[in-house]
Amino acid sequence: RRDRSSRLAAEAYPNGVLLLFDRRLRHTFAAGRGLRALGLAARDVEGRTVRELFPEETWSVLEPAYRAALEGQETAFELPHGDRDHLHRVVPARDRSGAIVAGMLVAQDITDRKAREHRLKQWASRDGLTGLWNRERLAEAVDRALGERRRRDDRDHALLFVDLDGFKAVNDTLG
Repeated sequence: RRDRSSRLAAEAYPNGVLLLFDRRLRHTFAAGRGLRALGLAARDVEGRTVRELFPEETWSVLEPAYRAALEGQETAFELPHGDRDHLHRVVPARDRSGAIVAGMLVAQDITDRKAREHRLKQWASRDGLTGLWNRERLAEAVDRALGERRRRDDRDHALLFVDLDGFKAVNDTLG
């Protein structure tokens, strides 16, 4: 009954996946709504190793994290799956005595969060009306360009600054 309750709780995990794996890196438990988003079911995952389940670009990152978890280390990293971004956390699973008996991967879909972060960065560096860089972003770009020129020992530089008389009134009234 407790196993059934645990599975129900794990299967309800929103936007994520919970995988348990043994010392042979074979998955012994899989649940979470995120499995369906990846086109998988628990029966597709359980009994398969990390190498059997994932493409090389994925298992080559997961396998060292799995091994580290079995040695008592926790890791966290972002990794894409298809067109979605996921935050992965791989941790050791311990019994009541504290001995490591397995490992656990928890993956959370963070695609929407990453998109919001990107929009916030855009808003922080660009004018909302024109889409042009704001003063801070322009200063960073000029500093970077000047630094690159100095490293290449180029001596020619140019900066065009245009000041429009009366533009403040237009900006204040029209945005």
